[in-house]
Amino acid sequence: MYFAFPWKYLPLWLLSVLLLTSFVVISLIIYENSREKKKLLFADKILFEKLVVGYSKVLRTLSIVLSSLLIVFILLAIAQPHWGSAWVKQQKVARDIMILIDVSESMMAGDLPPNRLERVKQKINILLDRCQGDRFGILAFSGESQLICPLTLDLGYIKTVINAMNTDMLSKEGTNLAGALEELKKVFSEDIKESGEDKYSRALILFTDGEDLSTASDDVLEFLKKYVSVVVVGVGTPEGAEISFPEWMKKHVRTSNIKLTHRSCLNEERLKGIALESQGFYLRMTPDDKDIEFILNELEKLRKIFQSDEIRFQKVNRYRWPLSVACILLAMDSILWYAIFSKKSTKKVLED
Repeated sequence: MYFAFPWKYLPLWLLSVLLLTSFVVISLIIYENSREKKKLLFADKILFEKLVVGYSKVLRTLSIVLSSLLIVFILLAIAQPHWGSAWVKQQKVARDIMILIDVSESMMAGDLPPNRLERVKQKINILLDRCQGDRFGILAFSGESQLICPLTLDLGYIKTVINAMNTDMLSKEGTNLAGALEELKKVFSEDIKESGEDKYSRALILFTDGEDLSTASDDVLEFLKKYVSVVVVGVGTPEGAEISFPEWMKKHVRTSNIKLTHRSCLNEERLKGIALESQGFYLRMTPDDKDIEFILNELEKLRKIFQSDEIRFQKVNRYRWPLSVACILLAMDSILWYAIFSKKSTKKVLED
């Protein structure tokens, strides 16, 4: 037999059961003792029992016992004991979601504090937490593109990669979206050969400010239309913000020889065009989580594909048994209190 938690936490669980049960028992005993003292102020104990025929200390004591057992069995159900073996069919489902992240220098603009790239990281971490069981891959692009994390179910590793991203990770400056989409096509093409042509199981989420984006080829756009659901997320504001470039970047940026600054603005028209060409949809990043909710709603429309379908011989979760006992104890305690507060004998006339 084993529980939902590792064996090393069993002493902690037992201690919790002991403390909680003791707290309930002690609290009820203190309440009963206080109640008894108040009754003695009203009348003598023997006389009180004659006056209130429905009173029964035995029933109230039994209620304390039932309440204590109820707590124990509820905690036992929460622990989910497993015993006895049976053949269980397991099916793991997932969607394949590639995230393309613009890591060009314009993503350091501060119109979305602290900057655009940091805000993208925050949004992706929230998305990962809400999509447990899905496969994610990360592809970064600027003047060149690089697959920094292949499709995987290890969301912890993906978060580590995301949090380590910066605008210096790729050597070539610029915003070559076409090259990134070509790389995306290679990744999904290999996966299609292995798992079949199901366009509703794959999605692309593109995070970019839309500045100086290259144009994707017709082949890539046709591939996206046929196999991939596209979500384009605009990062930044139309008003934009000024960013400063180091001296060595002068040859890559169209600026004056005197002032190496550039106002980076969100190019929504360009991004809406990309979404339209790929038969996807566009949304602007929001300060709250409305954008994440919208993305999740769209992802729910994708059909989930089975990553594995296997039968395993494993222990059976028996949490229903202690839970059933807890329900029975609760019913017994309710009936007991009904008997305690029953009025059928409260109007008896003293004959002595």
